Amino acid sequence: MALQPHMTKTERTCPRCGLVFASEKLDGLCPACLLGSLFDDNSTDDSKAFWEDDAEAAEPAPNSTPPAPVRRFSHFELLEELGRGGMGIVYRARDIGTGRIIALKVLQAHHLEVPDLVTRFRSEVRAVTSLDHPHVLPVHEVGEYEGIPFFSMKLTTGGSLAQRVGDFLGRPTEIARLLAKVARGVAHAHERGILHRDLKPGNILLDSAGEPFVCDFGLAKWIEDDRNLTITSAVLGTPHYIAPEQASGQKGLTTAADIYSLGAIIYELLTARPPFVGQSIIETLRLASENTPERPSSLAQNIPRDLETICLKCLEREPASRYPSATALAIDLENWLEGRPILARPVGAAEQLWRWARRNPLPAALIASVAMLLVATAVVATVSAVRIEKARDQAVTAEAIAREKLYESLLAQARASLLTGQAGHSLDALKALREAARIHDNLDLRNLAVRALSFTDIEAERADIPIGPSSRPPRSFDSRLEHIAEESGRGALRILRLADGATTARLEIPDSGLQTLDLIAFSPDDRHLIARQPDGRLLLWDVAAQKLLRTYAGAPVEKAPWYARNFAFTADSSILAISRAEGGIAVYPADSDKPATLIPVTGAIRALAFSPDGSRLAVAEYGRPRLQIWDLSAPRLALELDLASPAYSLDWHPNGRELVAGCFDSNLYLLDARNGQRKGTFSGHLQEITQVLFSPSGDRLVSTGLDKTIRLWSLGSLMQEVVLPSYGSEPALRFSRDGTRLAATSASSTAHLFKIHDASAVCRILVNGRLGRPTLVGCLSFSPDGTRIASATYEGIDLWDTREGRLAGTYSISPDSEKSVRFLDDSSTLLVGSRKNGLRQYSISGSTHEPRLTPGEILDEETDFIFSNTPPGDRNLLPLTSSKKGVARVFDLQARHDLLRIDNVPEIWDLSISPDQKTIALSFSGQAPGESGHTQIWNMADRRKLTTLPGGQNGTARFSPDGTWIKASGRGPASGVWKTSDWTRDNVLDFNANNIVFHTGDNAWIAGASSETVIVWNRDGTGKYTLEPPLNKTRYTLLGFRLSAGPGGHFLAALSSNNTLLLWNLHELDERLRQYGLLAPKSLQHQPTTQPQLEIR
Repeated sequence: MALQPHMTKTERTCPRCGLVFASEKLDGLCPACLLGSLFDDNSTDDSKAFWEDDAEAAEPAPNSTPPAPVRRFSHFELLEELGRGGMGIVYRARDIGTGRIIALKVLQAHHLEVPDLVTRFRSEVRAVTSLDHPHVLPVHEVGEYEGIPFFSMKLTTGGSLAQRVGDFLGRPTEIARLLAKVARGVAHAHERGILHRDLKPGNILLDSAGEPFVCDFGLAKWIEDDRNLTITSAVLGTPHYIAPEQASGQKGLTTAADIYSLGAIIYELLTARPPFVGQSIIETLRLASENTPERPSSLAQNIPRDLETICLKCLEREPASRYPSATALAIDLENWLEGRPILARPVGAAEQLWRWARRNPLPAALIASVAMLLVATAVVATVSAVRIEKARDQAVTAEAIAREKLYESLLAQARASLLTGQAGHSLDALKALREAARIHDNLDLRNLAVRALSFTDIEAERADIPIGPSSRPPRSFDSRLEHIAEESGRGALRILRLADGATTARLEIPDSGLQTLDLIAFSPDDRHLIARQPDGRLLLWDVAAQKLLRTYAGAPVEKAPWYARNFAFTADSSILAISRAEGGIAVYPADSDKPATLIPVTGAIRALAFSPDGSRLAVAEYGRPRLQIWDLSAPRLALELDLASPAYSLDWHPNGRELVAGCFDSNLYLLDARNGQRKGTFSGHLQEITQVLFSPSGDRLVSTGLDKTIRLWSLGSLMQEVVLPSYGSEPALRFSRDGTRLAATSASSTAHLFKIHDASAVCRILVNGRLGRPTLVGCLSFSPDGTRIASATYEGIDLWDTREGRLAGTYSISPDSEKSVRFLDDSSTLLVGSRKNGLRQYSISGSTHEPRLTPGEILDEETDFIFSNTPPGDRNLLPLTSSKKGVARVFDLQARHDLLRIDNVPEIWDLSISPDQKTIALSFSGQAPGESGHTQIWNMADRRKLTTLPGGQNGTARFSPDGTWIKASGRGPASGVWKTSDWTRDNVLDFNANNIVFHTGDNAWIAGASSETVIVWNRDGTGKYTLEPPLNKTRYTLLGFRLSAGPGGHFLAALSSNNTLLLWNLHELDERLRQYGLLAPKSLQHQPTTQPQLEIR
């Protein structure tokens, strides 16, 4: 049977709540709002609240432009009204403090005089703030302003389900997947004692990725709450979706009422109409309270039988006959999605007869009395069978619910682990997710695992290795992390083997008297051990021979000597620098007791550190906030720079161009050793730093301090990666030679070996010196060999080194101008397009650490043009646009002239060329009249406009690599995938994201930016995972991504508008997901599916 419209009516939008509905009789209001107005004396109050007044009352002077009105409520700037209901108004607003765009719900001002409405609004606040679930709209802030309650929520951009009902017709799998998530969100509310009581498509919001969020708890009620709200008398909710007991005004509603509403939503998505549609509100309520809905299969074709059974079980008239919980409904929907038997059973003939008898008691009694004797035996047998079946179903349901509770518990454990930022947080989360994957393997689980894999973590490889004897003797690990040296009591040192605690060497201290040792250290090559006594004397031993070689007269350290390293070896252990008792620094060959160089430093020395090549010495003085760098070839003072606080520990980066100072103010400062410029500050310790070290590769730091924490820091992101509490403070930290392990001691007379799980193999976060300052991101481009990334911002051009994972250089090219950048066919030539200066080539020379950009040939002098972020198939064709001139061009780089020029296209934003170079797509900013804000399709040969497609403001359009479809997107709600054969919408391949990029290899994928995340799809359009930046420990968010795919498709780069570059290795990420059982093996990834395949060549 073809789908028939249930009535002929005019489509309206409710002016109060924004619901789109069909009606000729409701005078503009939807049934729910009209019903509320019947009982609400104040519903017609049109007075404005103080925050709704225009910002400026004064009239503008003649011929002047009136100022743009700015409305504020508390610390929010009100941007636009999104809708209003019987109680509140919802605005799109900006949090002035953080700049975040949110949804703000405020109680309507005229309701402040109605105590019950204020109570009801606060009831909603109480409801939403008690919930924390991925599919319940999250609340950011709750408060009151001048006596008016409000709360702010996440702003979703995908509209409500009421606006998207048509998108789900004929797509039962998508319906079941969506409602399973919604049911879990509702179950979360039920488990916390909250009934929604107004579930409907308009109260289910969708984000740009299509993920649902249950919202609007304006009618929510606590299951155990006996307070009475009298605003709308007995009937609350929307007539088309409320349960029979709710329609009849029955008190004491249970969770079954919400389950009925979920069934009504499924019904409408399957059939395009609610279960009951009357000519009036009263008739709709009567139908809902007295009748059973028609089977969905009688109204629409191709509805799966099991899904229809699930829907009708939700819509049972008797609450006890519905699903026992929203979790049970979610389980059954997932059972159907995964091809398992469902728990619901269709209503049989016997049960239909019993229901008829309840509605018609007299005829039923007569028939039953005649048939009683004939069917007594059959009845007994039937009852027994029903009881057995019911017992079986209850057992199966109980087991399924138990599994679901375990699944939810494991997910909660994983989420909680990721929030701590402490050692083991991501590993604990992954262990929980591995167990959860054995119950369900879904996209939500995979996304959480991707987030966990993006965090660097540390775990104990060997913990609590016994050493001693005192709680804080000086100690030092060798470079292989196989031995530890420590004072073994006055008069001797010992070297212990960590594997078994055996003493491998004992070094006697001559004439020690009553002195203990301040500090000891292995030389970098492990051949020597040096120890300092309280009087400043330094003793140097040959470890293999267990022989004291020589004694030096060093300077004593007056305060906290146990972490003052006033001596240092060069990296090859050939030179030793010592703070002298008589002042200054003596530099000795390690095999001599005569100094080769004297450095005239006047103050007391706190820390010394040689550069990696041994040519320079960094010096920190006691109590003075300055750092000196001495050139040892002269010797001469090469650089002196001021610090924010006295330095207690120093170390050089392996490249010799940077060093780090751990200071008294608890911060670490990354410094340029050539000019003294501060390149980064690491904050997190609560007390002064006692030791800081670079890893052998130089991509991270480790530090410890008097707060007894060990912290790992990323040099690429300048952020803390992980913190290990209750360890450290002693300056005995040491990396293994390959940087994958770390040794430390604690005050409990134990040593510890840790394994570092490096997330940089999966995700790197890279920043430049403008971190956190918003910028206009123009373009992003990988070099052909994948070793560099070039990015164009409003300030200039940045080059990033993908191998080291750091910013290689920043270049002030056409500053204060929008730009675009692209590597040409070799990795040493850049093409830069600037609105100021036209098109110009730049050559890259110098070392990989310090590349130089040299201006080259000017290819086109016409200004105001930039080019698209995504190149066409032919790299010699350059798409250029100028919004100021209203011109779109296709420029031939070889011929140096335009192949195509289209004038008179105001507010042009972007241009994309089809792979066959026959068609172009123009996108617009959406600020000019007419067709701007849409996507125009033009034929390149005859310069003829073929069609216009919907597209959002500041949109882009990208052709698929095979040219069979095009994705149009932007900031507005219009977004879609269109077939290029006939320019009709493709409802299967509907990617809700912007700035689409592709990889076309064996493991093809599509990626797009969405809000603060990047979404990756498989070639068939199904979700693969969401890449969420691991930034929960920072004070900023990432917005406005530009994307670029690396050569071979292994890497995906995303640059945000706050100067943060994220680099994902998708190949490595896939492999790690497979290790945890969260991604299908390669051999199963491209098996034929029932969905159309996206052809990518």
